[in-house]
Amino acid sequence: MSDVTRVLLAQLTEAEPDLSAVARLLRDAGFDVVYGGLFGSVDDLVQAALQEDVGVVGVIGAQGSGEIQLADVTVVELPETMTVEDAVAAIKSAGGA
Repeated sequence: MSDVTRVLLAQLTEAEPDLSAVARLLRDAGFDVVYGGLFGSVDDLVQAALQEDVGVVGVIGAQGSGEIQLADVTVVELPETMTVEDAVAAIKSAGGA
């Protein structure tokens, strides 16, 4: 089994943060990144996280609801105003890097 942290990047709103830049920087740092894009619901996001077998979910648009619950998966809520660098740092910290 690989020691590389697998990350799902996702949006629950139609805001246009630069998740592609976050994905690129995480890949450069050695993470296995799945770019999920815009999900219609929390349930869709949870199903994708389970199917992709990720260790971390970075999500924009969750608005502090705490409604995303996954066993053995760290969920990092990324505010729409967060910089790319801060988003990468938050996900790296959650992923143990």
